[in-house]
Amino acid sequence: MNGHDAAEEVCRLVGASSLLEWLELPPTVPSGDARDALRARRRALQAQQGNPKHRAVAKLVITRFRVLDALLVDPAAYHQVVERARTRSQLPLLDMGVDGVLADGTVTEEELAFLHDTARRLGLDPHVALGRLRLRAEARGVSLAPPVPHAPMPSLAGMSHPLLPRGWWGDGVSRWLAAQVPSHARRVVEGRCGEGTAALALLTLRPGLHYLGFDEPTFTASAEAMFEAQGLERATALPCEAHAMPVADHTADVVLFVLHAPDAAELAEARRVVTRGGRIVVVTPGVPRATHDGPVPALDGALWGLCRAALLVPSLPGTRAASTFVVTHTVVGNRSALVALLLSRVAAVQHAARLSDHHPAIRRVAQALDAFGDGPDGVGTYEVPLVARVL
Repeated sequence: MNGHDAAEEVCRLVGASSLLEWLELPPTVPSGDARDALRARRRALQAQQGNPKHRAVAKLVITRFRVLDALLVDPAAYHQVVERARTRSQLPLLDMGVDGVLADGTVTEEELAFLHDTARRLGLDPHVALGRLRLRAEARGVSLAPPVPHAPMPSLAGMSHPLLPRGWWGDGVSRWLAAQVPSHARRVVEGRCGEGTAALALLTLRPGLHYLGFDEPTFTASAEAMFEAQGLERATALPCEAHAMPVADHTADVVLFVLHAPDAAELAEARRVVTRGGRIVVVTPGVPRATHDGPVPALDGALWGLCRAALLVPSLPGTRAASTFVVTHTVVGNRSALVALLLSRVAAVQHAARLSDHHPAIRRVAQALDAFGDGPDGVGTYEVPLVARVL
C-alpha cells in the first residue's frame, strides 16, 4: 500500500476528504507543522487501540505512519493530487447539471446560479462549472451570448481554531457578524485580521464600510492579495501589533477581534481607537457541546474541563451585551463518526495547548469517549457557540 492509498483508506475510515482536512490544516501549512500534527494524531490514536470503534484507523496510522508522513513532506503537492482526484470524481455529476441547463438551447441567469450552487455542493470551484458549460455548449452548438458573468465570491473557510472544523464559516456566520456592526458605522478596525476573512464577509454585506486590519506581515500580505483579487478598494491590511495600532484617537466606529481575546494592552489600545459611544466587539468560541439523540452529560463535562485546561474560555471584563451563533456539525446514524470528529477536535486542542497524553483533562475526555462508544447509532451533533461580546 503506497502513501496515497494509505491516506485514502484513513480518510475513508474517519470521513475526511484528505489528511490535511483530518488534521485541520490548510493546504499552505509548512511541512514541519503538518508532520508534527500527524505525529500528535498518531499519539492520540495509540491510546484508542483497544477501542473496537477506532482500532482499524489506529492500526492503519501506526503501521503506515512512514508513508503517510512522507506525503506531508510537501503538503501543497499532496493537496493538488487530492484535489485533482476529487474534481475528476465529481465531474460526471456536474456534467449532468450542465446538460440539464443546455437542454432547451438557452442559458438564463437563474440556470447559471443553479450551476454555481451545484458546483459548491460538489465541493468544486464555480469557475469549473462555467468551464464545463462553455465546453459542452460549444459541442452542442448552443450560444452563450450575452457573456457568462463571473462566478460569485467563493465561500469562506474561516480562521483556524482548535475547537472549529475547517470550513466552519458560512453565510449564517457572515450575516451574524455583520449584525454586530451598527447600521450607522462607517469605519471598522480589526486588531487581528488574519487573511481577511472577516473583512470579506463584512464588506460583501456592508459595502459602505471602510475597513482597516492589522496582523503579522505574513497574514496581512495574504489579506491584501485577497482584497485586490476581490476588488475591495475600501479594505486595507497593515503589518502591526494590536497593542500599538497607527490609528488616531476615537476614529473607529467598531474595533473588532475575531477568534482572539485581546489582552490588557490590546484592550486599552482598542478603547483609545474607538469613538465615544462606539463598540469593541470580541468574537470567541464558547465551550462546545455534543449530543446524540439527546444530551451527553459526561462528554459535555469532559469538553468543559478540556477547554479550561487549554485556556480556551476567555474572561473579558466590562461586557455590555452578548450575542451567540451556534456552529453545528451533524453526524447521522454512525456513533463512531461522532467520536472520530470529537477525537480530531481533542487532538487539535491538545496540540495547540501542548497538553500531554497524561494530562487529567485529556484522560477524562478519552474515558468519556470510550464509554460513549458503546451503544446504538443515532443522530449526533457537535455544537460550538460563537459569542460576540460588546465591551
